[in-house]
Amino acid sequence: MEKNFDPAHLRQLHETNACPEGQLSGVDLRGAELNGADLVDADLSYANLIRADLSYSDLRGVNLEGAQLEGANLSGAHLWEANLDFTTMQGAQLQGADLEDVDLNEADMRAVNLERAELQSSVMMNVNLEKANLSYADLRRAELRGANLREAVCYRVDLREADLDGADLQGAEMHFALMLGSRLCNTVMPDGRIEYGGCH
Repeated sequence: MEKNFDPAHLRQLHETNACPEGQLSGVDLRGAELNGADLVDADLSYANLIRADLSYSDLRGVNLEGAQLEGANLSGAHLWEANLDFTTMQGAQLQGADLEDVDLNEADMRAVNLERAELQSSVMMNVNLEKANLSYADLRRAELRGANLREAVCYRVDLREADLDGADLQGAEMHFALMLGSRLCNTVMPDGRIEYGGCH
């Protein structure tokens, strides 16, 4: 697969902690210290960002499709309208991150910390959120069709008007979750019961 990479953009990022619209596809930034970096609209598709520190970075509109983000720190980062389809980010820290209107289809987010994250209107079909922490997260109007939320911690999560068609919530901790208007069709509930009430 052809990657969009410019070595000059990588040098710019290392020297200035900023590279908006940078061509950084496939770059190896394992363990990089990029706290507060400006990467607006950059192409980081298929990049290796394992254990990188991207906390409080500006990642609006960034392309992270297929990127490796296992153990990365993205707490407080701004990812509005970013593409995170097919990313792997097991154990990543995303507490307080702005993920509104992002694409997270097929992403592997097992054991991710999304406490107080903003995920309104995000498209997260078939996302794997097993054992993730979604406490106080805002998922209003999110598309969660086919999502795996088994054993996730969803204390006071806001799922109002979310689409949970075919989602699996078995074993999830849903105390005080807000679910008014959410679509429950062929949805496995925390107690293992299958809910069909929203299939119309």
